[in-house]
Amino acid sequence: MVIEYLYLAIASVAFSAQFMFTKQYQRAVGNAEAPTSFFHKTVSPLAFVIVLLALNGFRLSVTPFSLVLALVNVAIVLGCSLCSIKALSKGSLANYSLYLMSGGMLLPVFYGFIFSGDEVGVWKIVSIVLILAAIFVKYDPKEKTDKKTLLLLVALFLLNGAVGVVSSVYQGDLFSFERPQARDFQITYTLFSMLAAAILFGVEAARNSQVRGNMKNYLKASPWALAEGILNGTGNLLLLLSLQVLEPSLQYPIITGGSIFLAAIFGFIFKEKLTPRGWISVGLAVLGTVAMMF
Repeated sequence: MVIEYLYLAIASVAFSAQFMFTKQYQRAVGNAEAPTSFFHKTVSPLAFVIVLLALNGFRLSVTPFSLVLALVNVAIVLGCSLCSIKALSKGSLANYSLYLMSGGMLLPVFYGFIFSGDEVGVWKIVSIVLILAAIFVKYDPKEKTDKKTLLLLVALFLLNGAVGVVSSVYQGDLFSFERPQARDFQITYTLFSMLAAAILFGVEAARNSQVRGNMKNYLKASPWALAEGILNGTGNLLLLLSLQVLEPSLQYPIITGGSIFLAAIFGFIFKEKLTPRGWISVGLAVLGTVAMMF
């Protein structure tokens, strides 16, 4: 079980560090429109999926079960990406993070309690409450959210949580269907995700001359997207591997708490100073992650 905790530690570092490269990608492209997201999701996984295919001997095992879940995951992630773009254009980053992170933790945890028979211990509940408090500290009470933006934020909560649920379903015992190894599932999902994003970007480029005129910036930003994709893919693969042993209700609070802490640390690289609310959030996240170890 020690190796699975190591997987979680490395995954937390990867998920936190990827935001540095995402920021550099956005700066290089210069806008936050839908084509920017589609191009990013076309290019970013390329290096990682090539590495995985090489490790797999350029063979790929697919079953009906893994194919269906891979396609479901693609639809969820693309939907989450589109909602993210619109939500960030209408609301604050603090409230965006609140819905995104709480959904990413709570839904897989509830899945674990309800469908996987995870044990509901006192320290586990304490950990979840502390990490939720860490997320809610970031809430911006001054922001007036209209109904459309609120719906987008609720959609983000559900979609980001659904990504974790799909991973838990794939590695769990709820269904007895034949399934390939985690690496094969990651490759299948990534290839379909790249294909769908490439088609959507091509449609946008065909109908919008500004997208075609911005291709130089897209290509300039590609190295940042590739670096981010390696980190994101590594984190997701390690999550899948650790789910073979660790309960979802144990894994996702650790990832969430660790990511809040590490994201703050990496933020110093961009000279981002933490506010008092930020320090409180980081402190609660650390306490919540430690509580999960009892």
